Amino acid sequence: MELSVPKEFHRVIIGKGGENIRRIQSVTKIRKIDVPSDTSESETVLLVGSEVAVENCKAEIEKITSSGSSSQQSTIIMTVPQVLHRNIIGTGGSTIEGLRSRAGGRFEIQLNNNDRRKLVKTDLGENDIALKGHPDVIEKAKQLIQKEIVEAGETSAPRIDE
Repeated sequence: MELSVPKEFHRVIIGKGGENIRRIQSVTKIRKIDVPSDTSESETVLLVGSEVAVENCKAEIEKITSSGSSSQQSTIIMTVPQVLHRNIIGTGGSTIEGLRSRAGGRFEIQLNNNDRRKLVKTDLGENDIALKGHPDVIEKAKQLIQKEIVEAGETSAPRIDE
């Protein structure tokens, strides 16, 4: 089956080091996902496998690409200690890109000073973090961020307003 996918999502489908494409193949049992090379102008992704595997793979890819569709977007707010924001972003954005890959799709994250609305700091030095994207993706991202915080040594779990 040929699936038209905007070129901007090709790298997201593949993921860091091929992590996303391997996860999609494992979950859907698809035989082959052929994403055009970076130099190609094609937007056609080729899916090869059983009818069920192709449909499941198509749904996974649409979940990833729907993060750009406002009708399928959701936003949650997490309150995370400001000192841990760097743990979420990582050097040169490496951690956040890894989180996006493991969450299975693209999501946007807005931190204190990058947020367009005025955020109020609490007495604990915490700020809001807004996650925006496909509901399934941001739910997974929320879980991954909570794990990052625990691994960073923060004893209190982040507060989440949905």
